[in-house]
Amino acid sequence: MKKIFLLTFILIMCLTLAACGTDKPSETASDTSTPSETATETATETATETPVEPVVLVDVVISGVAMKLPSGMTEMEDYFNADTTTADSATVTAGIADDSWPLSDVSQDDFVGYQLYDRTNVVVSSFDNNIELNGNKALICKFSFTSEEGNGVSGAIVVVSYKGAEYTVSLLYSSDNAEGALAVSMDEVINSIAPVAY
Repeated sequence: MKKIFLLTFILIMCLTLAACGTDKPSETASDTSTPSETATETATETATETPVEPVVLVDVVISGVAMKLPSGMTEMEDYFNADTTTADSATVTAGIADDSWPLSDVSQDDFVGYQLYDRTNVVVSSFDNNIELNGNKALICKFSFTSEEGNGVSGAIVVVSYKGAEYTVSLLYSSDNAEGALAVSMDEVINSIAPVAY
């Protein structure tokens, strides 16, 4: 009985492997293409096979802040949306505004020291502490840093004053994913940020 079972099992495995095999086109001696032509054809085929899709932004509200985010970023917590494939993330926190220290008085060094104090190799690419964002006073800081694991991270922190509160929106993506959805739509995402009444 064991021999019959074993032979049946082996036969099934052989048939499965045969069914899963791929047909490889036979190479002929009459192939006259040069290596550069083949490389060009392969690159063209790859570009055709994987077209870059446009980023689709969707309206979301996170912790009292309305904004547009790439459609792949879904709600993980009440204050946190992320794309689990790319690790793009958006986090919103709210606090009471300090009227004695308006956003326009916050220096770049103070901001980095307060918001990014635990990060290494912080490089600020832009800092603006005196802008209006959808009718609200705001501060925008774009930066990159190295994570504890040694990975490059890029992003922006946007602080918006609204009705006695300050909303801090943190937008992060892997520096290796500079062509990813959040990276390429960062300015549009930032320009969409608007606190809303509860």
